Amino acid sequence: MQKVHTCFFVNEDGRTTVILTHNKDISKGLLRKILNDVQLSVEEYEKLRK
Repeated sequence: MQKVHTCFFVNEDGRTTVILTHNKDISKGLLRKILNDVQLSVEEYEKLRK
């Protein structure tokens, strides 16, 4: 059985982005698109990961 985690991000204007994690790598392009959607810089993302 595979564990799936769900992360919800809500923008200030009410838009939401949902990210499902499956313990698999995602492409850099998809990661940058997600970060752009939630208005999070790569640096901010790296700080949150630690």
